[in-house]
Amino acid sequence: MSKIMRGAEPKNYVGNSVGVLVLHGFSGTPQSVRPLAEDLAARGYTVSMPLLKGHGRTPEEMEQSSYQEWIKSCVNGLNWLKEHTRNQYVFGLSMGGTLALYLAENYQVSGLILLNACYSRLGMFNMYEDLHQRGIAFAENDGSDIKKPGVKEVAYSKIPVRSGFEFRKLVDIVQLGSSKVDVPVMIFSTVQDHVVNFRSGTDIFTAISSREKYFYTLTESGHVGLLDFDAETIKRITAEFIADQVSHVG
Repeated sequence: MSKIMRGAEPKNYVGNSVGVLVLHGFSGTPQSVRPLAEDLAARGYTVSMPLLKGHGRTPEEMEQSSYQEWIKSCVNGLNWLKEHTRNQYVFGLSMGGTLALYLAENYQVSGLILLNACYSRLGMFNMYEDLHQRGIAFAENDGSDIKKPGVKEVAYSKIPVRSGFEFRKLVDIVQLGSSKVDVPVMIFSTVQDHVVNFRSGTDIFTAISSREKYFYTLTESGHVGLLDFDAETIKRITAEFIADQVSHVG
């Protein structure tokens, strides 16, 4: 196994009895969500920010990982939180949001915060299908969808086509179980997202069974909102959402 990329390191923060699992996205690393993890930890929460299997090392290692292993990475983080906290919330960016939905469908969690979560296909997987048919194993990753000048996401420069199909399997499974999600949910969706279609967020809002669900439209960022102009808004609303939920459950 190769070394973890600089800046991609996972981290756990020990705080109070409220836990938050913070999940990065497809081909990305904890660097893309670290601003939120650090903010929540500074507010006193116990935070787990795992590195998904096959991520943060080499594209070749990602190619050998499966969606089941990505789920296991999340479950390990959730279990760590359950050992240290009374309530557990899950935040997910992009595929991290897809994984957060999976956890809510299959495990006990207190609530979800989703940032540009991938839920609807809407063409995003067509590229992998096309490359597969042409016998190409890796897709070039041209760069981060971040509007803020000088900011770059720590992520792979190429993405395994095989991993794209694993991601699609995960999305299909999560869609089938979405009506099982009944916990409070905060959904952030970015108008200028060039990775995940804005409609993915509205589709989630419609599909889940949660009686308490909120939708917030972001207008100043690209896909990786926590590294972009909307970062402070995302951090503030996420903290307010969790604090409000905690005050209700006691």
